[in-house]
Amino acid sequence: MRIILLSNKIITLVSPLFLILFLIIFDTDNCRSQSENIIDSLTKMINSADKNLLSIDKREEIYNQLADIYKVVSPEKSIEFYNKSLEIAKEQNDLQKQAKILKDIGSVYLLKLINYNKALEFYNKSLNISIKANDKNAMAACYNNIGVTYNRMGQYEKAIENQLFQLKINEESGNKKGIAISNSNIGNIYNSLSENNKALEYYLNSLKISNEISDTNAIANALINIGVIYQEIDSNDLALEYHYQALKLKRISNDKINVANTLSNIGLIYLKFKQVEQAYENFSQALDIYKEIKFNYGISLSMLNIASVYAEQKQIIKAKASFFDALKIAKEIEAKPLIQNIYYNLFVLFQDNKFYKEALDYRILYSLVKDSLYTTEIHKQIAELQTKYETEKKENEINNLTKEKEIRGLKISQQELKITQQRIQTYSLIFLLFLLGVSAYLLFARYKLRQKNFQNELEKNNLIIEQKLLRTQMNPHFIFNSLNSIQSFISENEAFLAESYLSKFALLMRNILDNSRMEFIPIEDDISTLRLYMELEKLRFNNKFDFNIIVDPKIVTDFTLIPPMLIQPFVENAILHGIMYKETKGTIDVIFKLMYNTIRCIIKDDGVGREIAMEKKKKNSSKRKSLGLQVTKERLELLNEKRKTSISIKIIDLKDETGKAAGTQAEILIPFEES
Repeated sequence: MRIILLSNKIITLVSPLFLILFLIIFDTDNCRSQSENIIDSLTKMINSADKNLLSIDKREEIYNQLADIYKVVSPEKSIEFYNKSLEIAKEQNDLQKQAKILKDIGSVYLLKLINYNKALEFYNKSLNISIKANDKNAMAACYNNIGVTYNRMGQYEKAIENQLFQLKINEESGNKKGIAISNSNIGNIYNSLSENNKALEYYLNSLKISNEISDTNAIANALINIGVIYQEIDSNDLALEYHYQALKLKRISNDKINVANTLSNIGLIYLKFKQVEQAYENFSQALDIYKEIKFNYGISLSMLNIASVYAEQKQIIKAKASFFDALKIAKEIEAKPLIQNIYYNLFVLFQDNKFYKEALDYRILYSLVKDSLYTTEIHKQIAELQTKYETEKKENEINNLTKEKEIRGLKISQQELKITQQRIQTYSLIFLLFLLGVSAYLLFARYKLRQKNFQNELEKNNLIIEQKLLRTQMNPHFIFNSLNSIQSFISENEAFLAESYLSKFALLMRNILDNSRMEFIPIEDDISTLRLYMELEKLRFNNKFDFNIIVDPKIVTDFTLIPPMLIQPFVENAILHGIMYKETKGTIDVIFKLMYNTIRCIIKDDGVGREIAMEKKKKNSSKRKSLGLQVTKERLELLNEKRKTSISIKIIDLKDETGKAAGTQAEILIPFEES
């Protein structure tokens, strides 16, 4: 579950995987002493002088018990005991036991050591033995575990493929519980892909089958997942209905972790409804449960939720204190994604309340944690690739040694050996010549491919560099106009108003500096910068105009990214060449509409029109040359070339009923990305 505070709104991204990811929770403080007593007892039994009197089955049972207990306190020790149990299963040639132990080892790597490649290695070993033993249930379980692992790795195609294998086996055997699990897991994958309709379809199938077999726990889990999907598509009334049903079942079964999870989900919905008291009540109940079971991640997350409630109520001191409490725990458990979200929330809290120094500090911390997460993942991938390479290299060495032993073991007479050697030399020479020819061809083909890739990369880099250069042209142009505005205002108005103007300009400068480093930014940030610019110009020209910024509800402004500062030159043109020449007060409308894979932006003014503006401009003695529109056109041309699209600018002269000029309308088609 991620909590992100953007502007003064709370946006909550909740995945149905939240349920599964936190089902494996252990109250180590409460069970530690009990576990230690059991470990001591079992260890004494296995190490006693009369251990040989223990049957093989009893020793295997003790090893498995120790492995299960050590999952909590020492996963590496758990694997050690599983391997001892595996040795016994191999001695007995019991394929089913071998498959189960290998699957258990894979689960330790998946859930405890978070080593996905090792988990896949043992799950696949278990699968191969299960196929050899023709154990359908074990095969289905392996496909399920492999699918879950690939889902966590983000390899969704392989994840779905394995879950479908599991589903097929369960359908053939009529295992309804397995079918329900398969549907639920496939729903999780589609949810990871943000295909909410497909995810909902599979969750509803899982709920239907779970009802048929009266599996209360599976019913509750399905209800939670369905409720979360409805949250994500903003059907919050339906989401509440499903969450309350799940909450009732989870309370009956005393499933505390999922009671707390569901209370958190309900609180988030109430927060969307601005019903802060109900939200606070649910978050507080969840916090109490997390504290009871000593689940620190949940405690930190609940404090973050409660801080969001305080922020919504404008209780800044309480919000800050709760954010800091959440941050302290998140740091203790080294939950970097959670730390990243808390930093971002603190940045927005301080920014919205005009504590700009503190806001900048937390924005920097947020960026550092975000970058470190990315770097960690890159290093992890490199390490995994290196491990694969070393493993493959060792296997090849073993195979080569085996072949050499087989050759040395052959009893061949001297004459046969000589003939064989001659044949080997002849075939080796032929093979060597063939290999040289193939190698030469492959090297030449590789050289040509590298040259082509280099040329393509060079062209791509040239495009990026040109775009950055054009943005550097745009930003000084924009800053120069804003400084002119300040100079004019200071000259003509009172010092207090000039100070207010300078404060807004400082914020505008910060936005420009932030945005100029990025090729794409959230449309919300671009609109915020544009609004600041128009407010400053409105002040400078003594409320000569009003303006409206209208955004299509279908555009998710926080997650829709556009090139920065494309729109400002058109707004500037509307002010300086349309509204300023008008005798009466004017109006400027900026409208954003969603059109397939582009954003259509309309800048409309009710000024004097282009013809009169040109006449006025000719009479002006100013020789200042505006580059804003020309630079914007060049930027769009580069975007067209890079994206192979047809993005254009259209200027329309507006007329009234009598045919008289009634203003100007600029239309821009802007490419966008989704974060």
